[in-house]
Amino acid sequence: MGRGKEEMNHKEEDGGKSRGAKYLRRLETFLDVVYGLLFFQMLLYLPRAEDMKWVGQPLGLLQVLIDHSHELLRIVVGLGLTLIYWNLNNRLFGPLGRTDARHSVFSLLQMVFVCFFIYFAISDPFLQGGPSSPALQSVSLSIAGFIAALGWRYARTHNLVAERYRKEERDKMTRNSFIEPVTALLNTPVAWLGPIAWTIGWFTIPFLVTFLVRKRK
Repeated sequence: MGRGKEEMNHKEEDGGKSRGAKYLRRLETFLDVVYGLLFFQMLLYLPRAEDMKWVGQPLGLLQVLIDHSHELLRIVVGLGLTLIYWNLNNRLFGPLGRTDARHSVFSLLQMVFVCFFIYFAISDPFLQGGPSSPALQSVSLSIAGFIAALGWRYARTHNLVAERYRKEERDKMTRNSFIEPVTALLNTPVAWLGPIAWTIGWFTIPFLVTFLVRKRK
């Protein structure tokens, strides 16, 4: 009788893992679709060229990009940051074997704050509204990143990570999960130095944070 009960418990556990793996695939698909929509929304802010006013100009279509270089830079930064957080999401999901309700909440909350970043970026694409919009963009990404890191820690402590990943690999993932949110957090006060300094911060601060993370190791 005891053996039968043990086999039943094993079957229930295996069934729970199977459902968790299925929910993980669905969650990944949902998040990928949302990120795809965010990419598309950012691309809508590319300089308009359908009016064909660029025809006959010395550089042709390239002239459109040169005339809107500042706008194009904002789009590149916005797309780049969105891509970085999509990659962060993929890195933290890759080692998982399954998900559960609480881990899914962490993932969806992270996505909400990435959407807030896109909202603030679209609301002031030229960063003409003072330091508030770039600061809010940084804060949104910082919160999104820290939520992602918390989700990963939850996954580790609740056995959602696939067993094939060793402790060293899990520790490395934990350390690296803080690079993006700490970068965004440190770049928040830089918004008060001006839009140029804030934009440069996204390209320089990650190297400092990465160095400190590796030194901590």
